[in-house]
Amino acid sequence: MEFLSQAYHPKERVLGLELNGQFKAYPFAELAKAGASGEVRDTFAGQQLLIRYDAEQRSGRIWLAGTEQELPVVNSFWFAWYTFHPQGEVFNGSDN
Repeated sequence: MEFLSQAYHPKERVLGLELNGQFKAYPFAELAKAGASGEVRDTFAGQQLLIRYDAEQRSGRIWLAGTEQELPVVNSFWFAWYTFHPQGEVFNGSDN
């Protein structure tokens, strides 16, 4: 099977999130555009989110904003995430 998305380098690291049956990828390249502080807020699947990340280490965690509830995420390569979730949303750091 051929990899079809060329939005990012196939080995771009992403944080992948499933929330309320919906999927969203947070590429580290986009997170870095949105918040040099290592912290970004986003709204997804009707929820306010707080994303804390380390662009250099390519690691991060996501919480429901205003709570201590951490959400499970997958730290994956773009090609792998896209293979399983081609219709999922993708965070765009330029929009924040």
